Amino acid sequence: MTTRVMAALAWLVPAMTGCGELRLTGPPPDAGTALGADADGAWDDGVADAGDDGGIAEDGGCLVPSDCDDGLRCNGFEQCVDGSCTAGAAPVCDDGLACTDDRCLEEPPYCRFDPHDERCPGGWRCGPDGCAGDCGTSADCDDGEPCNGTETCSGGLCAAGAPMACADSWPCTVEGCLAGHCYSYPDHSLCPVWGQICDPDRGCIDVGPCTTDEDCDDGDPCNGLEDCTFGLCTISGPISCDDGDWCSGDDLCIDGACVAGPPPRCDDGDPCNGVETCGDRECLPGTPPACDDGLFCDGTEVCAAEGCRPGTPPCDDRTACTADDCDETSRSCRHTVLDGDGDGFGGAACGGEDCDDERGWVHPGAPESCLGGVDEDCDGLTDCEEPACAALPECCRPAPELCNGRDDDCDTAPDDGLTCFVTDGTVIQPFVTGECAAEFYQLGTPLAGSANLDPDVTVSDAVVVLVHETPALGCPGRWNLVVVADRAGDGSGGTLRMDFYSDPITETGLTISDDAGDCEFRPRIGGGRCLWSWDGCCTDGMAFGDFDGTFCAYLQFFEHSGVSEVRVLDAAGGYVSRGFDEMITVCRVSRPGMP
Repeated sequence: MTTRVMAALAWLVPAMTGCGELRLTGPPPDAGTALGADADGAWDDGVADAGDDGGIAEDGGCLVPSDCDDGLRCNGFEQCVDGSCTAGAAPVCDDGLACTDDRCLEEPPYCRFDPHDERCPGGWRCGPDGCAGDCGTSADCDDGEPCNGTETCSGGLCAAGAPMACADSWPCTVEGCLAGHCYSYPDHSLCPVWGQICDPDRGCIDVGPCTTDEDCDDGDPCNGLEDCTFGLCTISGPISCDDGDWCSGDDLCIDGACVAGPPPRCDDGDPCNGVETCGDRECLPGTPPACDDGLFCDGTEVCAAEGCRPGTPPCDDRTACTADDCDETSRSCRHTVLDGDGDGFGGAACGGEDCDDERGWVHPGAPESCLGGVDEDCDGLTDCEEPACAALPECCRPAPELCNGRDDDCDTAPDDGLTCFVTDGTVIQPFVTGECAAEFYQLGTPLAGSANLDPDVTVSDAVVVLVHETPALGCPGRWNLVVVADRAGDGSGGTLRMDFYSDPITETGLTISDDAGDCEFRPRIGGGRCLWSWDGCCTDGMAFGDFDGTFCAYLQFFEHSGVSEVRVLDAAGGYVSRGFDEMITVCRVSRPGMP
């Protein structure tokens, strides 16, 4: 190679060791190398396949608790245990009362307790403390009206007393009870014979002839004024005490004066429908008490026999696994899985992701120490099972060395004792066929003026570079570099310039080119330049080298249109993606075995 070319490529040309093998001195492989294959077997294009599940285990199991969550709280928080979903413990809704039906709700207040009075002893009610009667002592039953008797408490229920006996034996008297006292007054109009008067002690009696009104006066003004008319006593009728107000009760005349009777009793004893009042000849319903204070976080207050009853706070999910918070502004609950070690991840036993909630340095995403048998990042792998630890010497498991850039035989040197193909330091596999380069390239067959590789590895809008290995017998050389731009028939067409060199210098020159004059080869430098222009029906490219032994080829692409990427293919599947205007190195390198 000339001094000028050597200077231009000094940063990439491999150095020759004293033993004659090639050693690359260029930079390490690009971190963006795209070697590998998608799950569908196609070369990795860096885009997730439509079938990628994004985190669901391939066997239909689970990876994290959220894979198992059915969105319902009343059947518990489902968990992921050893890749399988397990049911969680249902939240407990139990107020400890036998007279209520307890059930779980998916929405606030989350628990509901429905009372059933029929489960209590006769006459008792189901209250916040269980079954309860009306009274504890007889004083609880006293209605303040002695005329209807003395009420008593028996078995928690109020029993009415016997009304006061105020009736006498005379049908012409009107009896009653007022404020605990019996009264009786005569009503002459109740006597069957005109002219008789009602004597409170004798009943209806005949009175003799009279001469003055005093002879007829019975001394009770309530039953009317008696007077003497034509020698006979006559009665004007009892005094009317009715004031027309139904709510004041039946007004009575006692001892010559009108007295208001007991008013009608409108209170039904139920505080939940309000205080009833007396209206126009009827009892009017009361206004129910406003028990609900409008706040979400203290529950919905309700009215019971004893008055307004506090609500049940809605955010208690009755499990020790969560911290329950209530937000009054958004009127919502938040249940946070408890984080016992304060590392920001809830414990797995409570449905969280932390596999060890007692050690803060163990949680998803934590760095692996590769020591001690601890699964620091909670992925189910420990120490050498972790891919990040596999490269450590202590994790190496000896195996036959392969051309893969790894230390398979655990002697600290990758690919030692082997001759491998590498592109810019990344191991690639050659395409091995039983035919020489010309047959593999299939110039003009079946499409004239194009490369028709078999197998076809061309890519739309991309330049592909590969190493082709031919059988040693009957072919000019063992290995060739093959370059093809675009895919035939994709309709794009394009233009491209390529400069290429080799070391050691090959004098066999250009093996194949689609069109005469596309490429210029200079044997003195073992390389040259290609200028391509192709239509949408076709491809352009070349094969050169016929190399034997170790070698390096250097490619650089310029002035491109119709293509947007350069891919150095790996026959094992995958590729190394490269850009335009940068030097690309493809070498066959022998690495000495370790002593």
